[in-house]
Amino acid sequence: MDVQLHPTDRMRVTLPNYSYVLNFEKNFVYSDTQALMKDHFPYCFYYCAIYILLIFGGRRHMSNRPKLELGGLLALWNIVLALLSILCFSRMVPEMYHVLTHHGYYYSVCVPR
Repeated sequence: MDVQLHPTDRMRVTLPNYSYVLNFEKNFVYSDTQALMKDHFPYCFYYCAIYILLIFGGRRHMSNRPKLELGGLLALWNIVLALLSILCFSRMVPEMYHVLTHHGYYYSVCVPR
């Protein structure tokens, strides 16, 4: 009986090359999170439906009302979003650089971890 290995079974999987590890990453249990996502996957459709109803219902509700002055709040939202994007980018780049330079594109996309 011939046993054929999938190409990813022969690849070397390495640990992340983080220059620093945050506290929540040290205790992160991937299997627990994966199980949680699988158990709650159907709820995302309900949340999307509620979101769509709120968008269209809110537009209809506000169509005859005066506009809200939210310039300052929107500026704050954009600043916080930009800071979060910068933090996430700075966290992701060293790991992505390490994976791409040492293992290549195929490893970064196709090898499950």
